[in-house]
Amino acid sequence: MNALAAQGTEAIAVGIPNGGDRRFHEYSPVENTDYPQGGGGGADAYVAFLTGTVKPAVDAAFRTRPGPDDTVVIGSSMGGVISLHAWLTRPDVFGHAGIMSPAFWTNRGFSLRQAQQAPLPAGRVWVDIGGQESPEFPNRMRAYWDEAHTLADTLRARGLGERLRFQADPAAPHHESAWAARLPAALRFLLTGR
Repeated sequence: MNALAAQGTEAIAVGIPNGGDRRFHEYSPVENTDYPQGGGGGADAYVAFLTGTVKPAVDAAFRTRPGPDDTVVIGSSMGGVISLHAWLTRPDVFGHAGIMSPAFWTNRGFSLRQAQQAPLPAGRVWVDIGGQESPEFPNRMRAYWDEAHTLADTLRARGLGERLRFQADPAAPHHESAWAARLPAALRFLLTGR
């Protein structure tokens, strides 16, 4: 954020800790009892928490530009799943979305169907993926790769055009270090369109 600010792109970043054992439930739009942690289906309540509690508190405490054109939601893995869901279901709040290494395999195609069928918001979307997201589980690793590409292809086919950036790094793991390396470009695009 400091490096971007030095380049003239200033933003307020709000980090929200995940719910630990409840993370999957909070971030998943559908139930999936087959997922190792079980549960799911709490995404709408989580988005309501973001829009009804977190964002009003931030807007009250800081000098923000509160409209959707100036509001980005971004996350990695299950955070990518909830970021897509938030953007598609609440475009009146979240104008742009960053979807990093999305774990769409956890919801049996729901996110990809949602991206095909939901009204498409006007904002920008960053999608990225690594080729080594889960090497200990080859089928899961392939699902990460293929489903991120499918999302990008779907959004492109639906006319997102220059409002979409997709980055695939065959060597990148499913790790904070990979997301940190891609984050500056993602934020620059989401915040400025460049």
